[in-house]
Amino acid sequence: MKKFSNQPGIISKTLKVMPDVVFENGILVVLSALILLLPFKMIYIFLTNNWNEEYIYCGIQTGIIYLGFVIGVLFFSKRIIEYGFTYITNLLKTHIWLVFFTGFLIWAFTSSMFSDDPTLAFYSNLHRNEGYVVFVYYVIVFLIAGMIKSNQKKRVLLNVFVVSATLLCAVTVLQKYNAVSTFFHMQNCVLFTATGKYSSVFSYYNHYGYYLCMVVLCCAGLIFTDKKKRFLLCHSLLIMINVWSLVLNDTFGSYLAATIAMCVIPALFIIKAKKNYESINKWTVFRILLPLLLFVVISFSSSLSEDSIFSQFGQLTSDMGKVITNDPTSDSAGTNRWYLWRITSGFVAERPIFGYGAEGLIDKYATLGLMNDRPANEYIQYAAFFGIPGMIFYLLALLSIFIVCMKKLKTLKPITLAIAGCVLAYGVSACFGNTMYYTTVYFYMFLGLVCRD
Repeated sequence: MKKFSNQPGIISKTLKVMPDVVFENGILVVLSALILLLPFKMIYIFLTNNWNEEYIYCGIQTGIIYLGFVIGVLFFSKRIIEYGFTYITNLLKTHIWLVFFTGFLIWAFTSSMFSDDPTLAFYSNLHRNEGYVVFVYYVIVFLIAGMIKSNQKKRVLLNVFVVSATLLCAVTVLQKYNAVSTFFHMQNCVLFTATGKYSSVFSYYNHYGYYLCMVVLCCAGLIFTDKKKRFLLCHSLLIMINVWSLVLNDTFGSYLAATIAMCVIPALFIIKAKKNYESINKWTVFRILLPLLLFVVISFSSSLSEDSIFSQFGQLTSDMGKVITNDPTSDSAGTNRWYLWRITSGFVAERPIFGYGAEGLIDKYATLGLMNDRPANEYIQYAAFFGIPGMIFYLLALLSIFIVCMKKLKTLKPITLAIAGCVLAYGVSACFGNTMYYTTVYFYMFLGLVCRD
């Protein structure tokens, strides 16, 4: 590639001599800070017994992302100084998903401009804190996460993520066992009175479920790739704690997503080994099967004292039968999700091109007497917010990443395949949930990490 010959200015000279590892380390710190926000929020609430200003959390999160954006701009500026703008064009050619995400952001911007309430569409409200601007933040997180190439740094991020998540399980322990909360004088904590049971620091229990399904697969991925027994033992303990919290959380869509990913990712590890003609010894088999075994054992034992999670698989089969046969009671399927999906699909048909903009469904649901503001399905949500073209751009970005990963499965690094489990788990749970600024941001982070193998 042709390099620039004219490089005036101290900034250009400084960027040129800065090693890539400086930028990579900076992004590692930024993403770690994003992850640690949730446990710091929990600790603050425990210490002060107060949390009335969620916008403070959003402001800190935004500041961290802006810092990552600055580091990313400096990194890409260095690349342009070195190779010229052909670096960007080559990047777009080899990373087609960047084109699709660009198309998504442009289309979503247009949708927000033409919405009934552009201010709401761009900046949302204090309840959701997720307008168009936050979707831009998600893509920024995706891009900066893609700057991390080091396997060691990826493992550091995964460990920070699972340890942070395990700390959040402290709320579940206190809510489950009254004697523990009484001992620590936590029974009147705002976490118990202001949020639902088994929702930790999240506004709703299902949001915590979306988060936990990624955590469980993150623990599993670390076990898959652990080389030392002491690390395997530690990660096994962490997965047990988080699976226990996931079962108590009782967000079935997230549990189902984790179940699917827990089966698919080990299968891909085996396929990868066979493609490389690698011998699978007993230790490898043990590491691959251990997470699934722990998942089943903890799920079964936890369900003995609670409503069985396994009974919900039967309910899922029954609900699917109602939908297929067009049963009069089918609207109640999936805790009324089928009704939400059906009426929201009608809204999409009313504005198929540009949609209603972010948060544009509040009044539509209100006219039907519903308190909902989203359809409990992210893919339908994208179509309703940003039109069918916006949804297609988003799906094409995900699909292109999936296709590339499957094509190079043979050479895919084990840690990258492990991270793909987090992406898959969230992707499945998205069929039953909504985007949220404190959950979806981690999906985009993992997606970015997968793209840089």
